[in-house]
Amino acid sequence: MINSLFVITEKLSALSGKSYLDSDILKNKRILLLLNGGIHQHAPLVNLCTKSFSMLPLNNKFVGDSPVYPIDILLSNLNVILPHAQPGFMVCSTESLIFLDLNDKNLNSPSSWQKPGVSVITMDVGPDYYTNHGVCRLNEKDEILEIAYKRSAEYLSNNGFISKEDKASIYTGLVFFCQKTTEKLLYLHNTPPLDSCTYLGVDSGSQLLKFGVFPDILCAMTKHETLESYLNQPCFPGSNKKLVEGARKIVWKTFRDIELHSIKIKGNYYYFKNPMDFLNFIHNNGKYQISRKMHSFIATKSPCNGVVINSILLGNGKCSDTSIIYSSVLSGNWSVGEDSIVFGAKSLSANYHIKDRMIVNEIRLKPIKMKHSSNETPRALLVLGIQDDLNLYFTDPNATIANRTWEEFLKTSGIAPEELWSKGLPRILRTARLFPIIVDDEDEKMIEASLWIQNKESPPLSVIGRWKSSKRVSICDIGNIEADFQSRREISFQVDSMEIENILVNGLDQSINPFIHKWDESGIPLGRALENLDRISFSTPLQFTGRLLSCISDTLAIYVNNRGGLRSGPAKNYSWEKAFNYFRNHDERKGFLSLIKERTKWLNSNENMIRAARHYEGAGQIVIKNIVDTCQTQLCKMDPENYRILQHNEWVCISLPVRIDLAGGWLDAAPICYEHGGNVINAAVSIRGKNPIECKVRRINEPVLIFNVVGSSLDPVVCSTLLDLLDYDQPHAPASLLKSCFLQLGLIDYSRKCKISLKEQLEKLGGGIEVRSTSNLPTGSGLGTSSILAAGLIYGIAYAYGYKYSDQHLFHAVLKVEQMLTTGGGWQDQVGGVLGGFKEGKCSKFQAKGDHINVTFEQIQMSNEDIAKFNQHLLLVYTGRTRLARDLLQDVVRRWYAKTSEILDTTNNLLKTTEKMRDALSKCDIEAIGKNLIDYWNQKKTMAAGAEPSRITELFNKVKDLVHGYSLAGAGGGGFMLLITKEDCSSTKVKIENILKNVDGFETVEFFEATINTKGLETHFEKVQDFLTVPTFVSK
Repeated sequence: MINSLFVITEKLSALSGKSYLDSDILKNKRILLLLNGGIHQHAPLVNLCTKSFSMLPLNNKFVGDSPVYPIDILLSNLNVILPHAQPGFMVCSTESLIFLDLNDKNLNSPSSWQKPGVSVITMDVGPDYYTNHGVCRLNEKDEILEIAYKRSAEYLSNNGFISKEDKASIYTGLVFFCQKTTEKLLYLHNTPPLDSCTYLGVDSGSQLLKFGVFPDILCAMTKHETLESYLNQPCFPGSNKKLVEGARKIVWKTFRDIELHSIKIKGNYYYFKNPMDFLNFIHNNGKYQISRKMHSFIATKSPCNGVVINSILLGNGKCSDTSIIYSSVLSGNWSVGEDSIVFGAKSLSANYHIKDRMIVNEIRLKPIKMKHSSNETPRALLVLGIQDDLNLYFTDPNATIANRTWEEFLKTSGIAPEELWSKGLPRILRTARLFPIIVDDEDEKMIEASLWIQNKESPPLSVIGRWKSSKRVSICDIGNIEADFQSRREISFQVDSMEIENILVNGLDQSINPFIHKWDESGIPLGRALENLDRISFSTPLQFTGRLLSCISDTLAIYVNNRGGLRSGPAKNYSWEKAFNYFRNHDERKGFLSLIKERTKWLNSNENMIRAARHYEGAGQIVIKNIVDTCQTQLCKMDPENYRILQHNEWVCISLPVRIDLAGGWLDAAPICYEHGGNVINAAVSIRGKNPIECKVRRINEPVLIFNVVGSSLDPVVCSTLLDLLDYDQPHAPASLLKSCFLQLGLIDYSRKCKISLKEQLEKLGGGIEVRSTSNLPTGSGLGTSSILAAGLIYGIAYAYGYKYSDQHLFHAVLKVEQMLTTGGGWQDQVGGVLGGFKEGKCSKFQAKGDHINVTFEQIQMSNEDIAKFNQHLLLVYTGRTRLARDLLQDVVRRWYAKTSEILDTTNNLLKTTEKMRDALSKCDIEAIGKNLIDYWNQKKTMAAGAEPSRITELFNKVKDLVHGYSLAGAGGGGFMLLITKEDCSSTKVKIENILKNVDGFETVEFFEATINTKGLETHFEKVQDFLTVPTFVSK
């Protein structure tokens, strides 16, 4: 402890720029020192990772549901205690378990934690503990009179340690030194012979002095201690007694007048002295919930009912309800008996069985020189009985080995004591060389030579012969601490990997991102994390491939940790095109391999890793497109008897309303619509008495395509070659939507393999077409304008050539167009605009491999009176802010694939809201409609971060007292605001105008009259009044 305090002060001095040890550096600081007890020969048996890091299967709200360590619980306790403590030095043992009573007033009492001198934290315990540990005798002022260690109950009772309730104040191992006392403790580092406690003394040639908190420091301050009794306190084994005596005299002189107090806290205290203590805590503590499966992967043929911690269990294995399997990998035909512990085992496989009340502990050894040894880490299987005492001489009547007497063991095995112990060694279980060294995981004979110890009958001569000829170790010999920690971490990684594989391959609604964050934080290399996901990719069903690509993208982003730029961005770098083409051609395996190959070139910087992440999402978008493309779109030839043939001098004109979404939005977007399924409720609306979306199509003799976006600053786009059409997938390219709508119909072949020119293909169709489109709404309205326009364009172009889609297939066709444009999207917009009135669109979750997206719809019946009533309370307000749904869609799809609990809960709640909204609409309950609309808006905000910018929030706050409900139309972020007003919409409009006219920043807000449109898509014909000059087509 003195050395630790010296080193801490030395480092703090250096960090502050001092070239000398500055004791003033400790002023006004709280310093925490955690004491690790070293390699422990207990709990469960030989825990090379030390008691501090023994895994406990506790469901503890303070430290989470991963395996819990005593050191976790201690740190949680200190988070409660230390905020109330004065500056000073807190010294804590990490080996015991202390569960605080959080209602204890002493935990946050300033008077308790501001005392001068030294404070020892104590806790009342019963007879199971007070005779086996250090306990304190206190006076009425909570001053410590005496500390007794492992004294008899009679001694403790006679000397006033035990209360009437049969309790004693146990020394918990938590000690606090005030700032002045800490300075005195530091001064000892330079005082002989105490300087021998520090590395400086040892480096100066002094003999090492072992000096501890108890009894060397604390006993010098107890009230009833005398110098003589203090000097006679026990010291560490192997210590130089004269050196210790000299050091204690210095401590007595320095600390005798320092006050030593007890801070008594309430709670429960546990200490695992032996494996039975560990078993009893797990099975019988009765106060703390135990998880029977903690951070483990179990895929055994029979149920495994034991407690399993950080392990992988496979094969035809069985374990008793009272057994514990800890940091192990078991496969094949194995079994673990009652009250047995298997700890760290990785070598056990087929036909190995652990009997009742046994401990099998696989220990990693330090490298040793052996003939024919492999590169694997050597190990030993420790096989002992649950109650074997490591420190009893084998001649002691109470001494046992594997639950039987030494006499019986030696007799049945034919082993002589001289074969177990070298001369001069104490003949105890701890020093017995019982355990063969195993250098090959598949050396079943050597494993058999280790496990025979548990059998009470005589072993076969071949087994005992192999055991006698092997190189063996004792418990005292073993210990590669680094390898043991590494083995534990490796099993943890394997458990995570198998859980991730189970989640992704089976499409479970569980996020893998916590695993990836854990790997990043624990130092798992990115390359290994990616290799693991790459391996899983080859066994993932097609319907979950998009999610896996998104997960790899997430992994890259998590490791970058916001140091590489924005996550969303373009994903069309030519270097990735080869991989993308494999996915386009439905060869996912080659696609993944090509992505892996290309990815290796992009891991050299955070910026490039984010760009790689975007391209993995780009590949995922292709997978979504492939699935969307399977939905049915059968183009039918129109019946000439019921079809007006379009003449070359006339237009077919299509007008459509827009839609307002009322519930269920985002459930229509791919992939959510086919992975979750969902219902969407919306309504068609006319704006200012007109349908705001119009398009017209006419036939022309020339074999060209003319696309004209009316109202844009661009000239009409004339396509005379296939090459002119191939920028259809670039959303910002001129007339890209119109091109995609034409190509989607499948009237021409535009693949790169096609040898037939556009001219020839159009001539077979009877000539080209001219298409004009118009929208009278601001860009980014949120009212579904682009998808509804796409529906009108597809309908019009198909009509011009004598074809048509059914309503359902038209909705599917627009879905495909959105995928062609790479904007993605859902089906609710086209359902909302093509069909009049209120309707509920539906799409079911895929249940089988061959399922396709199948959009159905149902009209919500409302009387004309109810529609008129709804219109009186409907107000559309343009916020003055445009938004781009694609950016929000990318984020929603990403979060959906991440399967966060928030997103999963919200998608389920969206479904519930559609049911409530349908009921409210059928009753035309305006107040209920408004309430459900607010619920829906809150759900949309959860789905898409950024859906409600601060300016929109401010606008909502201005109008909320005048409305029953509100929402932004569509994805949010801007566009139109939908209000369900309390009073009629006209008077409410005036009130809102008066509110906003004196507020800066709302000058661009505009009000639009909206009414429910009950007709949907309408068609009429016009004579051509103006003609574009069509370029003469020149054959090349």
